Amino acid sequence: MTDVLIALAGGVVGIVGGYVFGVLRTLSEHRNERRDAALAEIYKEMSLFHRYLFSWTDDVDPDPDKPTAASVDIPARDHVNEQYQKFTHTFHDVNAIWLGKDTYDLIQGFSVASRDFLNELESMRKRTGALCLPDGTNPKDRREERRITPKFYEVRDALREEVESSRDLYSWLRYHIGKRKKRREKIRSGKQPSWGRKLSRKDVMCLAAVTQVYVAMPASLVTILQDHARNVLIHDSYASRRTLIAA
Repeated sequence: MTDVLIALAGGVVGIVGGYVFGVLRTLSEHRNERRDAALAEIYKEMSLFHRYLFSWTDDVDPDPDKPTAASVDIPARDHVNEQYQKFTHTFHDVNAIWLGKDTYDLIQGFSVASRDFLNELESMRKRTGALCLPDGTNPKDRREERRITPKFYEVRDALREEVESSRDLYSWLRYHIGKRKKRREKIRSGKQPSWGRKLSRKDVMCLAAVTQVYVAMPASLVTILQDHARNVLIHDSYASRRTLIAA
């Protein structure tokens, strides 16, 4: 009788546990889908802005009051500025919370460089029959000086990596280990301040333990641990950002 009760209790616990893990896994998958959709939305608006800006400044006659091939009947200045506002709204006001710090900083860098370039385009004047900036620079050349397109590609690659990191635990580990490696390289080269937590001995031991048990771990538990770890990283990221702002 005792064995029957134990078996029955074990079955009930298994059913309830499976149901709970299933619900948590579904919620985690839904969260990842929402996050991926947010990143895709940022990229869409940023990509459109970059294309419109490129169409304007690559034109033989970059007159801000004339339409471009991309704007059809809308003046270039209005068309590009409107899309820039859409991009920054989607980034800052709607989806910034879904981004890791490194990706946030890359998009912020692209946004600031683009804003400064747009402000310069407002000062274009005609010289010897051609529109140019006050110092005589061609708009296309100034765009290249500000590295608008390389910054755009950096953001695109970072967003792609973030989306791919949410596929499974292995992708997540590879993504964050790669980020730490890049950050250490930047610190050594002097391109980034040495704030932030380094990969400690405890981190290495935790990663090794996770790797050893990953094969035998239920998929639902893997998702829960992955989601929890990502939440911790996001919390640490925003805490670091608030510290820098306060300083």
